[in-house]
Amino acid sequence: MKKHYIKILVFALCAVMLFALSSCNKSIGKADKDAAVSYNGSLMVTQGAYVYFVNGMTEQTADNKNGDVVKGAIYRAKIDGSGNISDVKALVKQAYFTSYTGAGLYVFGEWLYYVTPNTAKDKNGTLLSDQTLVMRVKTDGTKSQKIATLKIAAGFTYKITASSFYYLDGTDLKSIDLSKNNFKTKVIAEEVASFVVPKASSYSPNGNPSIYDYVVYTKSADEAKTGMTVNEVLATNGSDTKTLIGKSAYFNESSWENDINNLRIFTVSSAAYDGTDLVVYTSRKSTGPAGEIEEGAFAYKFYESAGYALNLDNVWHLATTAPSSYQSLGFGRGILVSENSAVNYYAGMLEKESKNITKDKKINEPAFLPIKVFNAEANILTLNQVGETQYVMYFTPSTSNGALQKAKIDLIGNEVDPYDADEFRPLSDGHITVLVQSDVVVSWIAPFFRDYNGTQYCYFIYAKNYNYLYRASTETAEGVYISESKDGVNVFLIGVMNDADKTTYDARIKAEEEAAAK
Repeated sequence: MKKHYIKILVFALCAVMLFALSSCNKSIGKADKDAAVSYNGSLMVTQGAYVYFVNGMTEQTADNKNGDVVKGAIYRAKIDGSGNISDVKALVKQAYFTSYTGAGLYVFGEWLYYVTPNTAKDKNGTLLSDQTLVMRVKTDGTKSQKIATLKIAAGFTYKITASSFYYLDGTDLKSIDLSKNNFKTKVIAEEVASFVVPKASSYSPNGNPSIYDYVVYTKSADEAKTGMTVNEVLATNGSDTKTLIGKSAYFNESSWENDINNLRIFTVSSAAYDGTDLVVYTSRKSTGPAGEIEEGAFAYKFYESAGYALNLDNVWHLATTAPSSYQSLGFGRGILVSENSAVNYYAGMLEKESKNITKDKKINEPAFLPIKVFNAEANILTLNQVGETQYVMYFTPSTSNGALQKAKIDLIGNEVDPYDADEFRPLSDGHITVLVQSDVVVSWIAPFFRDYNGTQYCYFIYAKNYNYLYRASTETAEGVYISESKDGVNVFLIGVMNDADKTTYDARIKAEEEAAAK
């Protein structure tokens, strides 16, 4: 009988724990759970006829009581082929927040995954907002589950796939199994120096390239024969690990004495999918008895057809000095770098060709010389190619919150459609259009772009209107100067404001209208 009571007690405790990890909610209506998904890992994810978005930006330490949050909460809305939003409903009345600028929502099937600051308090009543909850909710709102509580502030790098949640905890790369409800965590790599997240633009419930489930990282690797430390670049999906660039990639281990200066140190800045292939962007140094020598920035392309094996013929030497940041135009097409009061273009060349050029001659090699394409520095958001060498560049003037602008640039350095009236031309040469005059937030997750029926929109957090998610058309007539642009044109609120912000907003608009009428 005693054993029987114990079994009942254990069952009851398990039931309580399961209830604590999940909760049932009222449905907000049927969702398109079997539809393809676009833009996972962003602030706005589309699945079929619905879009899921973060309703603005809030602070990590803000009150995050579930059910009370509007700003920063997660909403669902219907979206048509022209990008029009309707039937906006709250899906999660809790703040989505992370200071990781590459973060976002992920949708797989009937589940939406997100992170949020912990809502629990310690014994002294202090909110544990320096911890992060990993959560998921059904896209119809009927069920919510806590996957894990991470004792990490919400600024860590992570990626979510249909089966795993990957994140870096110190130097350990970890994964949480999402395929089962026990959400087991395991360490999949140790001594990880850096971790980057390539993102797929779409996800199909009927199958995807296997490489979409991998993340890329660097790992320290001691070379016992030389006594020096080099590193490797690897990709893993938790069960399979591919060595993309091994420690011996640039030297023959059987004759290492003759090739000792061919050891390399890699610092990976980003990775991207090119169809089913993978491109890794990295800076590189050679190391040997003479010390470390900077070699610049490189792009390595790994082809699915070759099993993602390294082929040194598929390495593009981007620049002889590694920029702190840059915008890639695609493998083999060079990069744009904002530097020295300009945006410069570096064409680069295949490394199998550049390695035959001596260091002193590389200084004057045209492929490594900057071509000025814009006469001011710019925080580049995206590029639309409109000709063989012509692009429309969307940007803010700096990495601080500011105006959203676009300009035509030409990689050969020519001005495109310059104005005749030089006295009215802005300091930055070129054909500039101001889309939003000010207060576009770029200090958090950067503005992003979507196309609907041939019309492109920019979505952004708008500081002027209390940090909610807005959009602006990028198709406004060109020739609008900074001094002439009118704020508010083509600017549209995506979600809803909370009562306090709506009251303040209405009062501000009323005051502005009254002032204009005088």
